[in-house]
Amino acid sequence: MVGKIQSQTASSLGMPLHSGRSVRQNSHSSAQAQQAGVLQVTTAEGDVVTISFGGLQKARSDSRQSANANGYSASSHSSASASIAVGVQVQGSLSDKEVADISSLMSSLGSAIVDARNGDTEKFAADVASASSLGSVQRFQFAYQESAQSEYSSTTRLLA
Repeated sequence: MVGKIQSQTASSLGMPLHSGRSVRQNSHSSAQAQQAGVLQVTTAEGDVVTISFGGLQKARSDSRQSANANGYSASSHSSASASIAVGVQVQGSLSDKEVADISSLMSSLGSAIVDARNGDTEKFAADVASASSLGSVQRFQFAYQESAQSEYSSTTRLLA
């Protein structure tokens, strides 16, 4: 009876037994996302602020399962990492109002990025418009880029 339960357990996990032979399954998945941006602001007083940033997130998972007439075993390993870099350059001297307006600008642009990612063009336009109406900001330029990739592979081997 124990062999039958183990066989059903292995089968229910996608690892069918074939005439008492062993089965081994290995799988691997990974994902990576990168973001990079630059914001350059010129204030009404002529101060120039450049803020650059970049981020990288990675995740990886590996698993191994094997089954035979004597039982089932599994192991897995996962890892994740994230990094971010920010650079700020200021030419001039910023007032408290300018700092507050640049913070509001960054917040509005962050919301616009989320809206663009979600395909909400109306909300994107509203966020950019609100970012353009800050009193101490004469003009700004913003560039943003993001990319993502993922990969999955799985192999199953019937062993002798």
